[in-house]
Amino acid sequence: MWECTDEEEWKNLLLPFRKSQAKGNIIIVTTRFSALAGKVKTTNRTIELEGIEGAEFEELFLSFVFGDDQSARKDHALLETGLKIMDKLKGSPLAAKTVGRLLRDHLDLNHWDTILKTTEWESTDNDNNNNIMPALKLSYDYMPFHLQPCFLYCTLFPEDYRFKKEELIYFWIGQDILQSHCQNKSIEDIGLRNLDDLISHGFFKKEEENGHNCYIIHDLLHDLALKVASNECLVISHTDVRSLEIRPSVRHLCIDLEHANGDSDGANSDNFINELMKILDTKLKIEHLRTLMVFGEMNENFATGLGNLIRKASGLRVLHLSDMCSLMGFITLPHLRYLSLGKSGYSEIHIPIILSRFYHLRILDLQKWCGSLDLPRDMSNLTKLGHFLTKDDEDHSKIYNAGKLQFLQELKRFRVNKESNGFEPKQLGELINIREHGIYNVEKIHSEEEAIEANI
Repeated sequence: MWECTDEEEWKNLLLPFRKSQAKGNIIIVTTRFSALAGKVKTTNRTIELEGIEGAEFEELFLSFVFGDDQSARKDHALLETGLKIMDKLKGSPLAAKTVGRLLRDHLDLNHWDTILKTTEWESTDNDNNNNIMPALKLSYDYMPFHLQPCFLYCTLFPEDYRFKKEELIYFWIGQDILQSHCQNKSIEDIGLRNLDDLISHGFFKKEEENGHNCYIIHDLLHDLALKVASNECLVISHTDVRSLEIRPSVRHLCIDLEHANGDSDGANSDNFINELMKILDTKLKIEHLRTLMVFGEMNENFATGLGNLIRKASGLRVLHLSDMCSLMGFITLPHLRYLSLGKSGYSEIHIPIILSRFYHLRILDLQKWCGSLDLPRDMSNLTKLGHFLTKDDEDHSKIYNAGKLQFLQELKRFRVNKESNGFEPKQLGELINIREHGIYNVEKIHSEEEAIEANI
């Protein structure tokens, strides 16, 4: 549901529907906000959905708590405390899921009693739509500490964003929030385990889309993450930037042009661009920025303003630009760990040649890049690069001296060429962390010694 609060914009949107003379047509509108429902309704028939009641909600809640363990339900003291907690959940299935799984982690009366008596239940807002926020916040507070940043940093993606598994894990790697204390597990394995745990806690929902799995955060949980992370994370998703509150502690910035373009003053208008860049330049401590995420299409003016901002953000670790029409300012990003670039339609735009100077880069995601992909000849300088993601495996065959990329885990296409320095068989043997590779022109490997050098 569009969350615009401008009365005139709502009138413009609804005008064709109000003037239509067609009979027998019905448009059903759903929203969490009663004020928005009041703007669009044409009759007095508004249905307010209540939570699940009675035995049905109790059974749902207990299934999240105990699962198939029927014996645990026989602990009357535990069950009684659990039902008292259930009464605070307002009949919300989402709250039942998150709190229920919180209780399931510790089937202990003292733990449950602590949760029941916490003051978090009283910290509800006046807005009726947020009446389950205390339950969600409680579930977050009791979440294992190492999972909390994995959830919170996802607020830097748009609401209802459909994550891919690898995308999430690589983003976490770029943020350096995955810690592996086990020699037998890679950092990617740790990320996968964290994702599974977040699903188990009810903070992610796994769905299937076009035959592939994707992961979604419920909009209420996204709101929770925005609130909890507000000291560090700033999300701009509307064009009324004059009302922005930018705290000195902000280190992570998301500009969501996809949602802002729905406002009355489009996100690519000169007024919005000038106002936004002015406010960011004066209120945001750009030199302290660690993450910059931009979603949606941008014009040349926006890209120019963004380039000026990036030039000052020398401390950036994570940069995601979903649609670039020009590339500016990259020369000042020596600490970059994660770079994701998307492009739509401008084939004359090239990857910046100074890419090879991002010596700390661990993730390079060009899967949505549609411009020219001429890799710098000295790309092997990226000695910490673990994942190079492209939509065409052939791009991997362009990496010169690939053997220097000792942390690289995928080399989808390597063309053996003994006559060309940088593409000899021995390059493969130096990739000690490789998990997946494709070797072409194998017939050019003539001796056992060359095969041993290539580790094949």
